[in-house]
Amino acid sequence: MKTQVMILATALLGLSAGAQSLIPVKGYLHMEGKIDNNLSVMMDLVKDRDSLYSTLSIRTENYGSGSYNVWYGDPKELCGKISKSGALWLKEVFSENAPLITGQLSGNGMIKGTWNSDSGKQKLPLELTEKYPEGTIQFNVYSLKGSKPLTKKPNSQKGDISLLLLLPEESSNPVTSDSLKLLIIEKFTGKRDNAESPERLLEQIRDKYFENYLVSNEPMLKEFPDAPSLNWELLKYMHIMNNCRYHMTFSILTYAFTGGAHGLETEEFYNLDLRSGRSILLEDLLKPGYDELLSQLITRKLHGLYNIPGKQKLTDAGYFTDTIKPTPNFYLTENGIGFYYNHYDIAPYSFGPSDVFLTFDELRELIR
Repeated sequence: MKTQVMILATALLGLSAGAQSLIPVKGYLHMEGKIDNNLSVMMDLVKDRDSLYSTLSIRTENYGSGSYNVWYGDPKELCGKISKSGALWLKEVFSENAPLITGQLSGNGMIKGTWNSDSGKQKLPLELTEKYPEGTIQFNVYSLKGSKPLTKKPNSQKGDISLLLLLPEESSNPVTSDSLKLLIIEKFTGKRDNAESPERLLEQIRDKYFENYLVSNEPMLKEFPDAPSLNWELLKYMHIMNNCRYHMTFSILTYAFTGGAHGLETEEFYNLDLRSGRSILLEDLLKPGYDELLSQLITRKLHGLYNIPGKQKLTDAGYFTDTIKPTPNFYLTENGIGFYYNHYDIAPYSFGPSDVFLTFDELRELIR
C-alpha cells in the first residue's frame, strides 16, 4: 500500500518557467475563498518545490438546492503538483480520479481555477486568496531529501530519507515563537531542541539515520548480498490540519521501511490552544462521562463508513473489538472532531488506518 507521503514526495511535472521569481520554491499558505462565488472554502497549502499538499474544508452551511456534490464537515487531504509558472492540480490522496482542483497560483498568493466535482462532470469556478486573520499563524517550510548507498557497487542497496518540517515565523508572541516551536520540534524529533538552525536539525536527523542504516545492514551483506530488504526508507512530513481562531491542529506522518514484508505508516495528531500554548484534550471539549456515548457514536459511524451491517459484530468483520473506544489521537476542525486509528490500533494491517469523523451536530449531546 503506497503511503500518503510517498505520493506527495514523487516528482512528476516540470513545466515552463514564467513567474518563477514570484512564486517561492517552498512556502505555506493559509487560504480562504469560494466555490462558485458562494460556498466557503478554507485550505492550508504547503508547497515544496514542485509538490503540493493541503487540507481543504468546506464550511457547513446551506447552499442553494444542495445539488452540488461537495464535502461537508470532514476535511480532505489533497496532494498535487505545481509548475514553475504556477499551473497546478490537486487531487484526493490515493484517488485515481481526475484532479479535483486545477488552476493557477499567482505570485500574490491567489489561486484561480476550477472545482471539478463528480470526476469532472461539474466544473465550478474556484477562487482562493492567501489570508492570515487574527488567530492564524504563518509558517516557514524546511525540507530535506537524501540517499546513502550501502556499498560502492553500481545499483547498490540504499537508504532513502525525506523530511518536511513547518515552524512558525518569528513573532512577538512567545506562545507561537517559542513554546509552539519547541513543541513541534519535540514531536518531530523526539527531543526538545531550540533549533537555531532548522536546516541543521534536519541534517542531524539524516546523518543519524544513515549511520544507523549502515551499522544495521553492513553485517548482513555477506549472507544476503542482493536482498531488497536491505533497502531502507524513511519519510516524515508535518501537515497542517487546521489553523484559525487561535486553534491549530497539526499531524506528523511517518513511513518507515527497514526490511520485512512491508513498511509501517503512522500519523499522530496534536491540537493546540494558541492563546495559552496548551494542548487541547477531549476532556476540554466534552462533558464528563463522555466515554460510553462517544464509543457508541464512533462504532456506529465506523459501521456506516465501511458498509458493515449494524447488527454484525465488528469482530466478525475482522476488527479486534466490537466497540471502538475514543482515541487520544484525534484532530479538531471548524466542523467537528476526527478520531484517527493507525495500523493495528483496531484492525489488522491490511485494513489500513481508520478515520472516523463526527460533526459537532452529531456530538451535540456531548459538547461542553
